[in-house]
Amino acid sequence: MKKNTVNFTFLFKQYPGQWVALSDNEKTVFASGKTAKQALSASKKKGHKTPILYRVPSKISLSISFST
Repeated sequence: MKKNTVNFTFLFKQYPGQWVALSDNEKTVFASGKTAKQALSASKKKGHKTPILYRVPSKISLSISFST
C-alpha cells in the first residue's frame, strides 16, 4: 500500500503558528491568517473558494518512538 506524504516544511519559516489556504497542488499559498476562518475568507476574496486549510506549527519538534 502506497502512502501519500506531503512536505510542508517550506511553510514553517514564513507562516509559523498561522493557518494557510493552499491550492490543490499543496505548494501554492493563496492566503494566511491567525484563524482558519481568516485564511479561508482571504482565499475566497482572491477567487479560491475551496482551498486546503493547514495549520502550520509554531515550532518544529521531533518525536521518535520505539516498540519492543
